[in-house]
Amino acid sequence: MSKKITFIIVEDEALFSLHLARQLHRKGYDVIGRFVSGEQAVDYTRNHIPDVVTMDIGLHGRWNGVETAHKLREFTQAPIIFITGYSQKEIIDRALQIERAYYLPKPLNDREFNSILEKVLS
Repeated sequence: MSKKITFIIVEDEALFSLHLARQLHRKGYDVIGRFVSGEQAVDYTRNHIPDVVTMDIGLHGRWNGVETAHKLREFTQAPIIFITGYSQKEIIDRALQIERAYYLPKPLNDREFNSILEKVLS
């Protein structure tokens, strides 16, 4: 039996996080953690490296999603899919400068999400 692809979700909107987790489970993926702050995500991920990270830019805690992604890069190269309502070009550009980072706007379009998933998992 092959290992399921693992995800963590870093998202401060509880309903969106739950919806995304359910969507990933339906696709056959395993969500191993859901976090509302970058600090929580980094602490957990140091010991439980996921295959993919989904990340909002606006988070609870000291770090935003871009800062959190930089912290994660200190110990993992897992792809990071930014799913966010932020549309300021400067912030999106900073996010996309991170190696293996992708961007999707909210509300999440299922077709675009599937396309990004195919890209990061190939």
